[in-house]
Amino acid sequence: MAKETYSISIGKEAKSQLRDIVQYLIGNVSEQTANYVEAGIFDTIESLSFMPTRCMVYYENSEKNIVYRRALKWKYVIIFNVNEADKIVEVAYIVHSAQDPKRIKDELSGL
Repeated sequence: MAKETYSISIGKEAKSQLRDIVQYLIGNVSEQTANYVEAGIFDTIESLSFMPTRCMVYYENSEKNIVYRRALKWKYVIIFNVNEADKIVEVAYIVHSAQDPKRIKDELSGL
């Protein structure tokens, strides 16, 4: 049986959030740590190209018929949805796990 793979698409908001994470780490920890965290997050995102539905459901927007799932990397939450028709994993959000989940879900409902 061949492995079914999905393409990865990182949304504008998620790209901006990842840049903010990296800049924060450069300014408050070190550039080496920032590069390490960024690479780890990208590795986790890349791993979603195989069996993305293995990740738990995070939020369902029934009005738009979108199911958001989450993947964790250290203290970071990668929120994405799976477009089965086009075989694309769409990364919508990348945040620190200390963020308020209600606020995140409110923002996801507006995407």
